[in-house]
Amino acid sequence: MSPLHHTLAILKDRIQNKDTGFTQAEREALGLDGRLPPKVETIQQQIARCEMQFFAIPKGIAQWLYLNRLQETNETLYYAFVIRNLVACLPIVYTPVVGEACSSYCQIWRSRPRGLYLNRSHLGKVASILDNWPYEA
Repeated sequence: MSPLHHTLAILKDRIQNKDTGFTQAEREALGLDGRLPPKVETIQQQIARCEMQFFAIPKGIAQWLYLNRLQETNETLYYAFVIRNLVACLPIVYTPVVGEACSSYCQIWRSRPRGLYLNRSHLGKVASILDNWPYEA
């Protein structure tokens, strides 16, 4: 993998990506220097920024979409944000809003799927499909 592709892979990997949380040394070692805003932020600073963005969004499906996007890009920040704002986030990530998201999923489908999708056409080849999972179990 070329250095450029490695850099992009890190930024696109929701598990490895720390967004502005990468230290300057990490940015230089991973080829991320200049690919992120210059200010290195602690997780608490990142959460505060997310709070400003999240609470400026109308309640409901728009907030669910925001959280969904955050989880797709930086899972550590997503969970830290939700835990710190559990009272505000629980109705968004659980009922009633998640029900609305499920019922309108075809309209809000994003191209970054989470998990694996299995159906009847996969009978007899489930093991090979499970091998497609990109992370160690």
